Amino acid sequence: MNTARHNHSGPAAHEAEVHARVHGVPGQFDKVLDGVVRAVEWAKNYNDVVIGASFIIQKDNFHQIVRFTELMGTYGVDNVRLAHEVTPKWDELFTDQEKIKILNYLKRAKSVEDKDFRVFAMVDRLPSYHPKPIGVDQCGYQFFTASLSCDCMFYPCCVTKFNRDYIYGYLQWGSLTEILLGDVRKKLVQSFPYDACEYCYLREKVKFIDYLCQSDPPHVNYV
Repeated sequence: MNTARHNHSGPAAHEAEVHARVHGVPGQFDKVLDGVVRAVEWAKNYNDVVIGASFIIQKDNFHQIVRFTELMGTYGVDNVRLAHEVTPKWDELFTDQEKIKILNYLKRAKSVEDKDFRVFAMVDRLPSYHPKPIGVDQCGYQFFTASLSCDCMFYPCCVTKFNRDYIYGYLQWGSLTEILLGDVRKKLVQSFPYDACEYCYLREKVKFIDYLCQSDPPHVNYV
């Protein structure tokens, strides 16, 4: 953490009971909040450190989106990131009524934002899910990102996380430079079977990257 310049953490809810239900472990809420306090204090020693709080929207906690955002603002974090849970059951997570409520909560949370406190409300995350690739053979997005799981394994992206077929690195195998710029990752992202992805919220971004990588893409200089 001494060399990290952008740190994200935070509780999974506004209340201890909901946080415990989401994680399945009671008694951790106050400890997580204490970690946020210490991170904010630590960041004051540096001019270029950003402390953020992430909130993964799930069935058990979506009703606390606004209160969580307000709470993190009072704790002095620089930003809050509100994003839906990534799961193959993306289309079964919420009812239509719940989806409308979540959208309204995200908009209300966004209104809390000011010049010192950013709110990244991923309002298009759930509607952007596509079950299958849309006319693209290769995932260009994986050339620009990496995903490190809680078991210290590296995957091409968060959608592929915990799929053992796509591990390309482990923290104890070498330095970040060796892992992220090494031949194992390069070979994987270049040959990744994009049509094997069963769900993804980045399809449109991947399609745009593919468009930009064409030998003669149309409208490049269009304004």
